[in-house]
Amino acid sequence: MKHIVLNEKQARDIMCGKKTTHRLHILSGQVSKSDYDLEWYLRTDGILRANQKSGSESHFIKLPIKPGEYIYVKEPWSYQRDKNGNDIYTGFEYKADEPGRTHDSGAIRLWKRAENMPTRAARTYLRVTVIGCQWLQDMTQEDARREGYKTVKDFASEWDANMSTVARNSYGWRRNPIVEILMFDIVKPEELQGLDKVHGRGLNLQWLTDDSEKN
Repeated sequence: MKHIVLNEKQARDIMCGKKTTHRLHILSGQVSKSDYDLEWYLRTDGILRANQKSGSESHFIKLPIKPGEYIYVKEPWSYQRDKNGNDIYTGFEYKADEPGRTHDSGAIRLWKRAENMPTRAARTYLRVTVIGCQWLQDMTQEDARREGYKTVKDFASEWDANMSTVARNSYGWRRNPIVEILMFDIVKPEELQGLDKVHGRGLNLQWLTDDSEKN
């Protein structure tokens, strides 16, 4: 199953319904808006074409995620710790939940990078309903609000902050890359039940069992 990598604010905004879209950079700013026009080639298959304005050159772009696909969220996380401060490798904590700085044992919480979160720690699953595509800087204030930000300026600042210096040189806000826009629904527990067989082992279905036991 594919995934998206989010910071703690983005993960929290999805869970509370504040964030309903997500943008993924798919092509470097070396293909510029001033030189190329975008059009769908096969939208159902997620294939885009960038046509050179003053020539015959075209780039066919396969978008990474298609409508109907299930994806999960990677977010900043850590292992739970026992009363002695030892990691409990079967339990997880998430920075988006804003726990205290220390564990009950007094040990400092050390958050791990979202990129390194194992599949079994995932707790948020999404079904992509619609995809779109645009030059990053074409987003509107309403687009920014759907992303969970008050303004485009706020979004742009966070977009760059989530990247390394090397990545910003290719995909930063000023580079105006082509981005895929994902619109999605949070997957309901009953819909998630069958995904373990479809997408292989490793999905975190424990929370489903916990919920059923509470009821």
